[in-house]
Amino acid sequence: GNATPMDNDSQGHGTHTAGIVLGVGQDIMATTLEAARIQIMPLKFLGADGSGSTSDAVSAIYYAVRKGAKVINNSWGGSSYSQALHDAITYAYNQQVLVVSAAGNYGKNNDSNDMYPANYPVPGQIVVAATNDSDALASFSNYGASSVHIAAPGVSILSATPSNSYRYMSGTSMATPFISGLAAMMFREATSLTGYQIKNLLTTYGDTVAALNTKTSSHKRTNAYSAINAAKGQSATASFQPNYVQDNSRAPASAASSESSSGDSSPKGCGLVSTVIGGGSGGSNSMGVRDALVFLSLLALPLVAWQLVRRRALSAIEHRRRFERFAMDSEIKVLAGGRMLVAQMKTISQGGLSFN
Repeated sequence: GNATPMDNDSQGHGTHTAGIVLGVGQDIMATTLEAARIQIMPLKFLGADGSGSTSDAVSAIYYAVRKGAKVINNSWGGSSYSQALHDAITYAYNQQVLVVSAAGNYGKNNDSNDMYPANYPVPGQIVVAATNDSDALASFSNYGASSVHIAAPGVSILSATPSNSYRYMSGTSMATPFISGLAAMMFREATSLTGYQIKNLLTTYGDTVAALNTKTSSHKRTNAYSAINAAKGQSATASFQPNYVQDNSRAPASAASSESSSGDSSPKGCGLVSTVIGGGSGGSNSMGVRDALVFLSLLALPLVAWQLVRRRALSAIEHRRRFERFAMDSEIKVLAGGRMLVAQMKTISQGGLSFN
């Protein structure tokens, strides 16, 4: 409700996502930045803890469309159906806007598991899975032969974070803005096209990847060069999109309730996996005092994580429709005394945690 959409998320999730959008059109790490070809409208409805209300998400979508946004990036999601959110995305479609939504980071099939806004069957929405640098589906990424349309890189993506810094993150949150930024560039080449037409170009002119045959409806990972050239070729094409009427009879039973006491019902940020590499000094191969302290610090992480999970669980009980961001598979590497210490921590949205 104010004009201060500053990123106070501890991971810099929004800034990282925005950097990927801009990075489609320019080198965000250049010493001197050229004028951006894409304008970003930062609309904030998630708090510092990564959670927010569906009503605020709905308001953000209506605001974006009414202020002229052509592409809406949704690097967030939740498991509860909302008629109001469905209506908002339908409104965006009727205004010829492309809605780009993250598939989610549970490693589940969206064809048989609820994930919103990704699972709303609005023709102008494109749902994005994440792939790694081998073109395989990322281990954490949701998928769906019918409900997920395309994949984009989403593992160890370097982008901007607050305070003039950069970091690696992984998740469908990172894959989604690749598609959003590319779509914005395509709109520049073919201003008459609708979001529906841009979606079709994206899925038609991607690269077919065998590993995605049963994971996305297009079987493809995005190809920026091919998509931009396809848009250039459509510069004189008239706008078109089919009519869409919601079939509310197919809505999940939970649609009747706008509130839920479940901790997994409201929107949350989608997809945070960070890779942190710290440098160490010393040439000895034996574990010294510093190495031991680093190792003990790593061992203390489960206790810290447990406390955070416990606090958020209590908060979820006190506040309806709140739960934490998708945070799935984090790896920490520490170089100390010539030795590499590797820690892996996996979490799920309900608070389960394992640590190696």
